[in-house]
Amino acid sequence: MAGRAAMRTPEPPDRDEREASPPRLARPKRITRPPRIYAQEQEIDNEQRQTRPQQKKRTGPESQPDKAASDDSATESDNLDVNDLVKEIAKLRTEIRLRDELHKEELQKAKAEFGAALAGVQHELQNLTDRTPTSQCNSEACAQTGHDEILREIQSLREEISAPAFTGSPSYADVARTPPLSHPSNIRSLSTSNTTPTTFTDTLYCTIDTSRMAENENERMSAGSIRAAVETEIRATADHTHWRCRAVTVDPKNTNRIRIACRDEAEHQLIKKVAESQIGAGARVLRDELYPIKVDSVNKAAVLDEKDEIRVGAAAAFSEENEATVAKIAWLSKRESAKAYGSMVVYLTKGSDARRLLADGFFHAGGESGVTSTFEHRPRPMQCYKCQEIGHKAFQCKNAQRCANAFHAGALTNRSAETVGSSIRHAMNKTLRVMQLNVRKQGEVHESLMNDQDTANAVALAIQEPQARRIQGRLLTTPMGHHKWTKMVPSTWREGRWAIRSMLWVNKDVEAEQVRINSPDLTAAVIQLPERRIFIASVYVEGGDAFALIDACDHLRKAIAKVRRGSGTMVEIMIMGDFNRHDQLWGGDEVSSVRQGEADSIIDLMNEFGLSSLLKRGTKTWHGGGYSGDCESTIDLVLASENLTDSMTKCAVHGTGHGSDHVTIETVFDAPWIAPTQTDRLLLKNAPWKEINARIASTLTATPVEGSVQQKTDRLMYAVSEAVRALTPKAKPSPHAKRWWTADLTQLRQIYTHWRNHARSERRAGRKVPQLDDMAASAAKQYHDAIRKQKKKHWNDI
Repeated sequence: MAGRAAMRTPEPPDRDEREASPPRLARPKRITRPPRIYAQEQEIDNEQRQTRPQQKKRTGPESQPDKAASDDSATESDNLDVNDLVKEIAKLRTEIRLRDELHKEELQKAKAEFGAALAGVQHELQNLTDRTPTSQCNSEACAQTGHDEILREIQSLREEISAPAFTGSPSYADVARTPPLSHPSNIRSLSTSNTTPTTFTDTLYCTIDTSRMAENENERMSAGSIRAAVETEIRATADHTHWRCRAVTVDPKNTNRIRIACRDEAEHQLIKKVAESQIGAGARVLRDELYPIKVDSVNKAAVLDEKDEIRVGAAAAFSEENEATVAKIAWLSKRESAKAYGSMVVYLTKGSDARRLLADGFFHAGGESGVTSTFEHRPRPMQCYKCQEIGHKAFQCKNAQRCANAFHAGALTNRSAETVGSSIRHAMNKTLRVMQLNVRKQGEVHESLMNDQDTANAVALAIQEPQARRIQGRLLTTPMGHHKWTKMVPSTWREGRWAIRSMLWVNKDVEAEQVRINSPDLTAAVIQLPERRIFIASVYVEGGDAFALIDACDHLRKAIAKVRRGSGTMVEIMIMGDFNRHDQLWGGDEVSSVRQGEADSIIDLMNEFGLSSLLKRGTKTWHGGGYSGDCESTIDLVLASENLTDSMTKCAVHGTGHGSDHVTIETVFDAPWIAPTQTDRLLLKNAPWKEINARIASTLTATPVEGSVQQKTDRLMYAVSEAVRALTPKAKPSPHAKRWWTADLTQLRQIYTHWRNHARSERRAGRKVPQLDDMAASAAKQYHDAIRKQKKKHWNDI
């Protein structure tokens, strides 16, 4: 401890240590003081230490005489400080008391002021409460008047504002869809965008139709005579002595219609009343002009009832929702369709409401909002169903009735003669359906699609990457054939593992002719319908090979040109397939800019033949990464010419899954066609010919013999056909013709579709559930294994 203390830096002694130790006595060496003075100083020093124990000691080293002198001066100053401190404390105490008294006075004054203000507020509230009901009504009336003025001002501003025309540059997709030497049909313009048509006006017109008046032009009333008649009649009343028509115009498109402009609704009703009573016989006042707007993406349940009719009160409900007057509603989409949303046209009574809804872009219906656009009426050609001619209706027809069936037996002379039918009945199909699928070289996927009941009434099936192999010069595909479809394969086959990579199945009820193309990846045919010829091609293009795409487009150009040269009528084009190319035109904005340009050959082909992409932009047609669906893109396309595009009613992903990484695409067109339906086969070798001859003789005996040669021939054919079909036994179907497809396979397909859709919906929502992916994969494997086992079992039974 002594060594450690010696090493430490010497510090001045602490105050507490000095107080604990006895007082140190200074013994001066040179100057000595009297003991009395020393004792007195020592006593004062002790008192000072007791009153101020916290005072610090001076730190500097001093000599003994200097230190003694400083102690004396410090003692005297400490005494003075204590007295001053006591005086200061007393002074502060006095000041604090004075401040407390001042604060109390200020607080009392503030309380008094607050009480006075509170009393004033209570008095004002009492006055407001005591106001009479008359004053309240007056204030409410003033507020309502001001509110109405604001609403009228807002309405006037809305009427002054028209929808801006689309002045921006067309997008890449718009230019790509533009047919050659024609204006782009899908670029927004005054007629195609939401801009307000010039016919949308708030001017009220009374329209008078003079087409049914006398045929003599001199007797038919003109615009001037109608103006004079209306003005004369209205001026005869007391309140309209100097009344004049605002304007009288003639419809340039129909000169038989004369319109009288009205200033307000009251004048409109007055002119209609006068016109109906004073204008000559044959003239009629048409109903008020309506302003139609088209509304897309409307909930079908909000417009149609259970019987697919317009709901009662729908117009009134829509009028209230949109703050407009809806006169009537017409549903544009197919009512028998199972789709939950469709399009409708709404007829409004005011042009300002139509302009406002078009400018807003939305129309409220049943709590939801549809998208508004300009309604374009597309009149159909006037065809007479009596003489089958164009240009007039049946009630205007003066021609003789033309019978469409060539087997009518003497319809004018004998009504008992019926139409002689053949062994084939004809069923009218209202739509033309085409299906497309990349089966991924799996025969089970191909079999599943071919045996799906949803594809039974399709016209064609476009297949890419079928399971096909070339053995000893023969092309073997899975399946090799089908009782409902005609198989068409490419004209040339390649050597190697995959001989072909596309094929077509055409419905046997449709007349079709294959088009030869020197490529194993392209299959084309021309389908002959009653009123149109359609070129259909199934295409597969290998990914990452730019030359393969160029060759495929060149082959398609040559095939289309060849078909159009050899046909005397217009040939429409439809190209479907797996192109393995990305572009924002069909892939959407998710396609990176790096991939832009790889599909330029397809864009050039579309521009050359005026083709459009029918599939909705951004629809995912391929799901990669196995069943986990880590990747998805749009590489399957449906391209069609202008007429087919206009008649398209649906182009979307089909709901049924078949186990491929590609989805099935269904395209539907409004193109009626007749599908013959085969009747039962007659077993003619067992026909009772004696009974047949007797029945024919009795039928001819009861039939009149007069008429032309054609009529007599028709009667004979009818008698023979009726007797043969009635008395000849029908052939029973062969037991070996039984279809191998069973209801169990259909159920397994439905199970797989359920798990696949469930897994994909979770992935699209951003949630990856491995259990659902595993369930979908196992369901697909079970389904495909069952197909193979059933085919083998059916073959063994045969």
